[in-house]
Amino acid sequence: MSLTVEGLYVHLSGKEIIRDVSLRVEKGRFVGLIGPNGSGKSTLLRAVYKVLPPKEGAILLFGRDVARASPKTVAKQMAVVGQFNDLEFDFTVMEMVMMGRSPHKSLLEGDSQEDFQIAGEALRQVDMADYSQRDFLSLSGGERQRVILARAIAQQPEFLVLDEPTNHLDIKFQIHLLSAVKNLGVGVLAALHDLELAAEYCDYLYVLNRGQVVAGGEPAAILTKELIEEVYGVHCEPYVNPITGGFAVAYLR
Repeated sequence: MSLTVEGLYVHLSGKEIIRDVSLRVEKGRFVGLIGPNGSGKSTLLRAVYKVLPPKEGAILLFGRDVARASPKTVAKQMAVVGQFNDLEFDFTVMEMVMMGRSPHKSLLEGDSQEDFQIAGEALRQVDMADYSQRDFLSLSGGERQRVILARAIAQQPEFLVLDEPTNHLDIKFQIHLLSAVKNLGVGVLAALHDLELAAEYCDYLYVLNRGQVVAGGEPAAILTKELIEEVYGVHCEPYVNPITGGFAVAYLR
């Protein structure tokens, strides 16, 4: 098992945001978190990657208690691609990606040729190799997101957390990014807004609403008209795309 979350409660400013959430991500599986804005997806992920301490419950990464482990120990196994990547100081794209190598180094250890090769290959995987000497802050939002994914790939993680990774991307690079992640073959927990993308790329989905898991299962089993209308408050008609054979949904006025 890559990740196990048991009975998790997370509070922010005295308010309970996550309540009694349990979930599992098996090795090599792509698991999605879906739910409306404010349902607690990002808060849950921030607890998983050790930014927010849980009030109660346990988070185990490959059997290790995340709360008790050092940040460097966690970073050797888990990489994160968040939805906000603003910086106060600028770096080149290559410098940003090379930061992904830091968990594998001692305090004063320099960058090796192997590190640069790993970073260069990560940039190629996200189609950003030609941007290696560009300033990160000069990039568009979508380009920055692809660089952040490259940094995560260069980290060579066994587990990957994605928080709305396709928010700033056009359709082509949404598909490119999720395909690249899928091909890594690592355990993935990803918060996603687009239900069709979630159905296409995720092996399993958890539905979060008001801080609780209200459903879990394979996409075809749980993405029903009734669940979507109940959780998202919209009228819709799910159907099978006649061209791709995949899940699609028509939203009704």
